[in-house]
Parts: sequence; C-alpha cells; structure tokens
Amino acid sequence: MRLHTLASVIALTALAPAISQAADGSITINGRIVTNTCTISSGAAGKHAVTLPTVSTSALSTPNAVAGLTPVTISLTGCTPANHKVALYFEPGADTDMANGYLKNGTATGSNVEIQLLNADKSAIALNLPKANQNSQEVDLSSGAANLTYFAQYIAPTTPATAGDVTASTAFTVIYP
Repeated sequence: MRLHTLASVIALTALAPAISQAADGSITINGRIVTNTCTISSGAAGKHAVTLPTVSTSALSTPNAVAGLTPVTISLTGCTPANHKVALYFEPGADTDMANGYLKNGTATGSNVEIQLLNADKSAIALNLPKANQNSQEVDLSSGAANLTYFAQYIAPTTPATAGDVTASTAFTVIYP
C-alpha cells in the first residue's frame, strides 16, 4: 500500500511541470488611486434625468437616423487640485449595447430605437469601449469647478423605429486623466 501511494505521488509530481506550464499568456493589471475629489453639484445627488422630445417614427425611418438631440450638463465643484483635467468614464452596464456603443431601450415598446451619447462637440461616445477608446471629452478645471456638457439623442441602429416608450440609463465615474 505504501509503495502504491509513493508511486502515485511520483506520478503526480512528474505531471506538475506540464500543468504549471499550461498557460498561454498572462494579464498584468495596473491602476492608480489619487486623492483628487470632485462633488457632482448638478442633478439630484449626482443623478440626472434627461427627457428627450417626443418624435415621430418617420424621423427614425432609416438605419442610423437620429432625432431629439437634447443637452445634459454635469457640473462639478470642489475639485482638488483646482487646476487639472477631468472627464467622465461611462461604465458599460446592462443597458449598454456592446455591439455598437449605444444605450439599449429597456422598455417593451419602442423597438429598434436606442440612445446615443455625444460630447459637447457632438462627437459620439462609444459606451462599449474602455476609457482610452471611449472618446469621452476631457475638460479643464477652473478654480476647482467644471461643466461637462453632453447630448443624448434617439438613434435607429438598423431598421426603422416603431412607436413606444424609450428608457435607458448609464452610470459614470469622474476620472482625472
């Protein structure tokens, strides 16, 4: 019995190098934590409600048609250091369409319509990408404050939109690039 156990241990030990070398690659994760802080002074406790205008389905009758451009401003105060850059990172979540970077409609009506977020210069923000590729604008802080203006609009990604309600949401994190 003891000889059988010893043989089993030797056999497993011989396999250990093969098992430990089975990896094809690795991931190194780097990050940085800073003492920068900002207070979101707009919205209700940092939460912003945006109501897009009611539009006709004819405005969204072709693929990638857009309508209802509506501004939303995120105001930051009390930022330290007072003169630096600040940006928002839009976190991919349940409403993020990972295929195109828009926000999916979370209601049972209003099919084939999503929400697109844009920067102040109306360039598209790709919500499905990491911060480095998301294209979210960076803004200079002035005396510890900044206003980040964005736009939201309806978009019909592939085929004409149908009538109904539209609801979507995304979370964001204030970052200090």
